[in-house]
Amino acid sequence: MKTKTIAFTIRTFGPSVRVLAALSSIPLLAGSASAQSTWATPGTNGNWDLAGNWSPSGIPTSATAVIIDGNGGQNTIVTISTANASFNSLTIGLGDKVLMSGGTSRTIGQSSPGPTMTNAGTFSLDSSSGSPWLYRISTVTNTGIIENIAGYSRWDSSGTITNTGGQINVSGGRMGFKSNTITGGTVTVASGATFAADDIQAQTTLTDLTMTNAGTITYDQNAPGSSRTMFLNLRGTTSLTNTNLMNVTQSTAGGNAPNSYSDSVTFSVGGTASFTNGTAGTLNLSNASTVGTNANQNANAFIDLDGTAGITVTNDGNINLSHTSAIAARYTNLRIKSNVTLGGSGTTTLSDNINNRVTSIDATGGTLTNGANQTLKGAGQLGVNSINLINNGTIEAGGATVQLEVDPKVTFANAGTFKVNGVAGAKWLGGTYTNSGTLQVDASRTLDATASGVTYSTTNTTTINGAMDLGSNAFTQTAGATTVSGTLTASAVNINGGTLRGSGTIVGNVTISTGAFLAPGNSPDQIDITGSLGLNPGSFTTMEIDGTVRGATGYDAVDVSGALAYGGTLSLDFGVLFNSVGTYTFDLFNFTSHSSSFSAVNLADQYSGALSNNGFGVWSTTISSNTWTFDQGNGNLILTVVPEPTTSTLAGLFIMAGLLRRRR
Repeated sequence: MKTKTIAFTIRTFGPSVRVLAALSSIPLLAGSASAQSTWATPGTNGNWDLAGNWSPSGIPTSATAVIIDGNGGQNTIVTISTANASFNSLTIGLGDKVLMSGGTSRTIGQSSPGPTMTNAGTFSLDSSSGSPWLYRISTVTNTGIIENIAGYSRWDSSGTITNTGGQINVSGGRMGFKSNTITGGTVTVASGATFAADDIQAQTTLTDLTMTNAGTITYDQNAPGSSRTMFLNLRGTTSLTNTNLMNVTQSTAGGNAPNSYSDSVTFSVGGTASFTNGTAGTLNLSNASTVGTNANQNANAFIDLDGTAGITVTNDGNINLSHTSAIAARYTNLRIKSNVTLGGSGTTTLSDNINNRVTSIDATGGTLTNGANQTLKGAGQLGVNSINLINNGTIEAGGATVQLEVDPKVTFANAGTFKVNGVAGAKWLGGTYTNSGTLQVDASRTLDATASGVTYSTTNTTTINGAMDLGSNAFTQTAGATTVSGTLTASAVNINGGTLRGSGTIVGNVTISTGAFLAPGNSPDQIDITGSLGLNPGSFTTMEIDGTVRGATGYDAVDVSGALAYGGTLSLDFGVLFNSVGTYTFDLFNFTSHSSSFSAVNLADQYSGALSNNGFGVWSTTISSNTWTFDQGNGNLILTVVPEPTTSTLAGLFIMAGLLRRRR
């Protein structure tokens, strides 16, 4: 037990009496302040591990409260280079500096008890050591600068770094973390430097701070364990701007094969935090785990975007999801919650693997919006029956061997461009698909939408140069234009507004409703319908005629394998004049049976006029000695061109008429 000698004064009515007494019976209370050690000569630089540099003399221990304070602005640099540095607490004053240097790693602080640090000056590592300097400091309050100039430092204790008003600068080397929460201030990673997870269960949360990365941020879960979780979380009002490289990697390999475990690595944005991936920025999320085939073994990689409170995600660079693990129970996931928009003008790429997924964090689901200038492309699973999808930018199904499977919880609204351009094509699973932008299926590519429950409706542009197969599902257009130059298969093709055109094949029953247009070909060409064609009253059919050959080099044509129901207005659009005398036959419609009648048949472009119906489905007119006859019974248009009367012929006719009058 410690004792203390106390000097005190007793005053009486007489002269003062000074009494010194040794009160060995009074112990120091448990939990009283530890021994204090102060830098002996403020303003004079020196080494931590020299006893004479401290007051009282002696190198600080794990029980020491260390104070480095150059009073009156006398700045001090204390260097740690040849020994470990222990303390119970460390206070660095404004303008003062603790510098770790040398070629051998050291331990700063200790595991137990967990020491604290209050820094208003600079806490700096400038080392050539290839091994880490271990910072075993549990609680840090920093209003100054913590910096890594060169070398490798690691925060080896789980704890809190309160950085409000302070700076953490990784200007070189590598600064690693175990499980730490950093709050406030700024974190800056310079070009060539690394901010990293240095434990397979490192859990770093950045709260209410501003972070910029021009170097590398690396979080790699690389060893199997028992439900080990690694993450980098952005919370509160934190903003992270990446202008170079971020790697979030699951590379678990080797050992532990018989055991059950669930390992994960996650980059998470929540609260009202924001993440900006700059033009030169790349965020790689990858899963290359190889250990074990046990069904209860999971090793997953996640980007989590929780929009509950309103996060902001701006990608002007590249976000890459790369899944190479062959084990079915493992995924590389971009997950969302609530409403999340991928903004910016960058690209998110899913590698050629079905286990790349864009899905939900939990059963709450949500809606992912792909921003107007954002491109999402590749293969894998989009939606996973857990989130709704809005595309205002570009989505490309570009897989070489794996389809892009789109499976919204309820709806997929495309207001941008959805393009199928990969050899493997795309698949739509159950849900409601609406298109107010552009749907494009490239030549030799396939969009499989045969799954039960798929509905597709469009109000803008659908271009099918390859194949779009809706199976027993219907295709509905209420505005815009659908061009079929490949194959469109559906139980019904309902053109309730806008235009149907193209030179391909439609497998299914086609209806052109009131106010809608059928314009076969691509100026001009032939369209084939395997099914029936209904031209409803009030519809419009335009047949372009530029030559005498059926199809691409001559005139439009429609071949219907089933029944054709005439209706609406037929426009015969002649792009050229037929001046040569003769009879021209244009085989406009082929069918197995027909019914009803057009309400009007008109000439357009180089000719003008209206044909009259004889009441039996034969329409005709004669203009300038030329005669047009369209027969609904066989679908043929016949143009008869006769010679224009010459001047001499007209003169002879006038003379003959005069002779006849004289004879009278």
